[in-house]
Amino acid sequence: MALLLFTSLLCLTVFLGYLYLKRWFSPSFDDPPGMKPQILVGNLINSGLLSGKQTFPEVLIDYQRRYSDKFMFWFGPHRCIVFCRPEHAQIIFTDRHNFEQSPLIMPYFDLLCPYGISLLTGAKWKRHIRVMLPMFKRTKMITHLDTIL
Repeated sequence: MALLLFTSLLCLTVFLGYLYLKRWFSPSFDDPPGMKPQILVGNLINSGLLSGKQTFPEVLIDYQRRYSDKFMFWFGPHRCIVFCRPEHAQIIFTDRHNFEQSPLIMPYFDLLCPYGISLLTGAKWKRHIRVMLPMFKRTKMITHLDTIL
């Protein structure tokens, strides 16, 4: 009797866990376009990153061609929305309080680029953004886009 009860509870737990994960990884109607993620690995396998077929910049360029300038990429169980246009960067920089800083990349990106514009806060953020925003507003960056990329 106890074995039957334990088995049924275990099956119910596994089934509910599967339903929870399936719901978590299924896209909603207002999500940007992107490849459907695999449970727990996201788009890392089906994009070719883990197999070494493509590098990360190649994957982003491929996704931009397929899904337009705004798309969703899954780093494992973490959903990341990618913006590709300078106009998007201008909007994000001017309305920073509406766009959260992702806790996914903050500790790791800090190791690679400790003074990156996306990691700065407070007075350093204001100083850097005061220099960057006029470039976006006057679209000076568009002429140098080939050099940047």
